[in-house]
Amino acid sequence: MINVFLDTSILLASLRSPQGGSSELLRYAVVGTIEASVSDDVIDEVARHVHEVDPALRSLLLKFLAAIPFRVISVTPQEVQRASSFTAAKDSTIVAAANKSGAAYLVTLDKRHLLDKKADIEPNVGFQIVRPEAILSILSQEK
Repeated sequence: MINVFLDTSILLASLRSPQGGSSELLRYAVVGTIEASVSDDVIDEVARHVHEVDPALRSLLLKFLAAIPFRVISVTPQEVQRASSFTAAKDSTIVAAANKSGAAYLVTLDKRHLLDKKADIEPNVGFQIVRPEAILSILSQEK
């Protein structure tokens, strides 16, 4: 089983597009093909930004999150501080939680702060930073 940490961008994209790669990853999590972790901060950020997707989705958000068997990771200020030494402050909690989760992959659509900065981040953590397509490709090869 692949252990992945999902960034806020993946959850918001899955709400926007039920047929997209982010939604497909969540379907794999529901059936237990992947182990999906998120952090308290990811859940809070999704709740703050769900209105940008569709204000009517706010009432469905809790049901959506409850349907997916996420491992929810909490981080300490010290873990966030360590991550901030090699990550943009905006994403240091995400990187710290992904590292703490033991995930092999941090899956994100955040090009500016994570994907384009992977050369700075990856040497300091135990995971690779990838787009959803990378995980879907791995899963298709395992079939």
